Amino acid sequence: MSEDERMSLLRPDKPAGRRSKSVDMILATTSLGGGAAADSECAKATAHDVEFETGGQDDSLTDNQGLMHLLKATIGTGVLAMPGAVRHAGIVAGPIGVALIALVSLHCTKLLIRVARRLRAETGQQRMDYDAVAGLAFEYGPRKLRFLARASRIMLNSFMLINQLGLVAVYYLFVCENVQIFVSDVTGRQLPLIWFTSGFLLLFLPFVFLKRLRLLAPFALLANACMATVLVCIVAFCCLDLRPVSSLPAIKGFNTLPLFLGVVLFSYESINLVLPIENKLRNKDAMVRTCGIMDLSIYLVISMYAAVGFYGYLRYGENVKEAITYSLPSSPWYMASLKLVYSFSVFVSYGLQFYLLAYILWYWLQPLVSARFRGAAEFSLRVAIVLFSFAVPMLVPHLDLMIALLGSLSGCTIIFIYPPMLHSVLLWTERSALPCWRLILMKNICLMGFGLFSLLISTFLSMTEIIRTF
Repeated sequence: MSEDERMSLLRPDKPAGRRSKSVDMILATTSLGGGAAADSECAKATAHDVEFETGGQDDSLTDNQGLMHLLKATIGTGVLAMPGAVRHAGIVAGPIGVALIALVSLHCTKLLIRVARRLRAETGQQRMDYDAVAGLAFEYGPRKLRFLARASRIMLNSFMLINQLGLVAVYYLFVCENVQIFVSDVTGRQLPLIWFTSGFLLLFLPFVFLKRLRLLAPFALLANACMATVLVCIVAFCCLDLRPVSSLPAIKGFNTLPLFLGVVLFSYESINLVLPIENKLRNKDAMVRTCGIMDLSIYLVISMYAAVGFYGYLRYGENVKEAITYSLPSSPWYMASLKLVYSFSVFVSYGLQFYLLAYILWYWLQPLVSARFRGAAEFSLRVAIVLFSFAVPMLVPHLDLMIALLGSLSGCTIIFIYPPMLHSVLLWTERSALPCWRLILMKNICLMGFGLFSLLISTFLSMTEIIRTF
């Protein structure tokens, strides 16, 4: 998922229309296409009036702009981990698994959109985001389940918050490890990772003072261009000097498949942003129709992810590392420099994710703090986020395991479990009008069962691998 656009607000109960507007403001702020960046709105979420610059008066999106936003929301740092993911599954099972998981994710996302549209018709609200749907689906579902509305929203927000906390730690580790490898390529000396994690703390701490995303806008545009350039260079390089396909295992054992699932799910977690994008579309039917925005985006993503995973694994075999940039050669010089260029892109993305996380947490904590101490409390919170993203890589300096754990915990829940669950809750109230409702319900139960099974197994194996590294 494009790290500078993975923007979903995780906030407690609040009128859904207002919450969705805030999500859309952040989406407009972080979007680099579609003509967004003229005037601004202000959301007083902190004692210092954090500003969100939005697009012009007509900030709706065309079909092409919506497609570009969705692609940017999906293709990001996770694509670099695809060769390592295919290594866990096998040269044949890996690309096939990438496609199957993407198609199941597509179906679950369409279920979420259908639920959101049904609830918009019931409530009369024009815009609605994921956590609003999580609560309202139970409120408009069977009477005996309505008491679960608040718990559903809190649980979804908790998993999204875990995802956001994990992202800043993953980005921090990615930047440090890439620069460590670059320095090793240039100097020929392998310096300890702790030198880089400690030294980069001085570079990441200034994000504490980031109160306006406008400051990052020009850097974000450059970062996106750098990211696209590096990906093209990596794919082109990996297509050179390939080994025979028969030299690699077609499918690996079951013990590594859950790690594959976790890494792939981490890369497909753009479901958070689907509803905000649909809210802004001029033609909302274009999102879920056959060969519409969702279908085209997922087919393009499958092609890129499968290609990077297949050719990256075929190029390096069992020696492929957690991220494909880690495996790039030290010469010629421009191949080594790709690590530094991509590190810059992720560094800027860290700023965007840090901004969102700080906003979310402060929104929750602000009412609990006396007005007299809010300035100091907000500053302390921001420092704590940076220190957290520094501490986690110190404890778990393994990018692939961190990504697998993050994808297992949050990805399985927000992609495979919640959409079919919410769809089933609303389906129950309308079952008399649907002759095949039992088949639909059984299909949803199978999806939820697969999601729960994947959550438990993948999380357990990821934690086991992490513990084994100590």
